[in-house]
Amino acid sequence: MKRILVLLGILLAANILLAQEGERKGVKSERDEVRIEKMKERLSLSDEQVEQLTALRKEQKPKMKALRQNEDMSRADKMRAHADLVEAREAEVSQILSEDQQAELEKIKEEQKGKRKDRMAERRKKAREKRGDN
Repeated sequence: MKRILVLLGILLAANILLAQEGERKGVKSERDEVRIEKMKERLSLSDEQVEQLTALRKEQKPKMKALRQNEDMSRADKMRAHADLVEAREAEVSQILSEDQQAELEKIKEEQKGKRKDRMAERRKKAREKRGDN
């Protein structure tokens, strides 16, 4: 009887973990879709451009994941490899977008960079306050 209960407990736990993993994947794909929709709207992308950018993202995603999971590379090597992948992606994106769209994309990137700086400054400020520094 105890074995059956233990087995049922294990099966229940495994089922819960698999369900949570599925939810996370759903959230990521939804986030990707929202990001693409925003880009489509903000850059006035054609349906063909959306398809090309989506295909590019699907091609790059496993490469980035493999790079993150590679335990044989040093942090510095991973950073260089990541920079190379980003540079290659940006080169391909520039072939897909018009000059006006590229200019708008650069503007968006600068806005995001500013927002990241503001968030980091806010985090540092909160950390100093928490430590008691002023």
